[in-house]
Amino acid sequence: MARTVRAAFEEFRRKVVDLDADEVQMARSSRDFLLNQIFRLPDKDPDFPWLTDPRVFFGSFARRTKIQPLDDIDILVVMHGGGGYERSYPQDQYRFKVDPGEMKSPVRYLTDDEGFINSTKVLLKFRDALSSLRYYEKAEIHKRGEAVTLKLRSYPWNFDIVPAFGVTDGFNPLIYFLIPDGKGHWKRTDPRRDDERVKRINQKHNGIVLPVIRLVKYWNRKSKVPTMMSYWFETIALSIFENIDPVQTLQIGVYSFFEYAAASVLEPCPDPKNLGPNLDENVDNETRRKISDELSKCAEIAFSALIYEKIDNHRLAISEWRKIFGSEFPTYG
Repeated sequence: MARTVRAAFEEFRRKVVDLDADEVQMARSSRDFLLNQIFRLPDKDPDFPWLTDPRVFFGSFARRTKIQPLDDIDILVVMHGGGGYERSYPQDQYRFKVDPGEMKSPVRYLTDDEGFINSTKVLLKFRDALSSLRYYEKAEIHKRGEAVTLKLRSYPWNFDIVPAFGVTDGFNPLIYFLIPDGKGHWKRTDPRRDDERVKRINQKHNGIVLPVIRLVKYWNRKSKVPTMMSYWFETIALSIFENIDPVQTLQIGVYSFFEYAAASVLEPCPDPKNLGPNLDENVDNETRRKISDELSKCAEIAFSALIYEKIDNHRLAISEWRKIFGSEFPTYG
């Protein structure tokens, strides 16, 4: 229970939405411990791919947009690719082959019938090696075929480990990464660009954007309309806050998201890194319409909540916010 809207949001974030700070620290420690073990694998197995820095963290946990419960942590593990090079598919501009070239790492032997490095074979090699590590229960290929999921024995979260090649253009080191595409080939990504964008936009709004994204991600998970894919959802939110004036409160931030997202979800959403296809390329128009209608309704309710708060009627304001976030949002009192 809470007597003010601000107190209600603080309680809601602490108890329901945001990750516990101690749990986050523990998760980071377990992630670093795992990485140290992974980097020792080439010394234990001469057939395991050689690894190199940087150690790259990505996904919602790294971007600090993860909400309760903490169930997975993503890690990019960069393999030694000196001497290899990428080739594109003429029929698919977002799918790539990796030619081992003069590469010395054992990964050069994990090839397909055409002699290109097969990402599924790389994942299987990682899975088999990770299965031998102590303190972990099980390693298996993720259902999308893009990572190896490592289940822990002592913590509730899993690790999704993604092998990658760093790509240079001959002048600039590591302009992006190639990761498995789930079909034996490779696709481009660069989590560093996401990190930079999140930090820049969050700073513009004095630290309000990250908690707002977590709040609306909770709504996205609990809403009655089709759930939007997490990265698409976050990208729309960041695009909104990138283009509006700084907001002063969480409440205004949440309202602003609903107000602008209702239109944004109806438009194509390009990859903000300019490395892949539109994030919503598989979303049909009927799904977009349902989501847009619900976002519009929430914008109207959030606006009413802001008006009630402005006239100091926190009881009715909190009641309006409960219509959006549901029964886990605190009651007035």
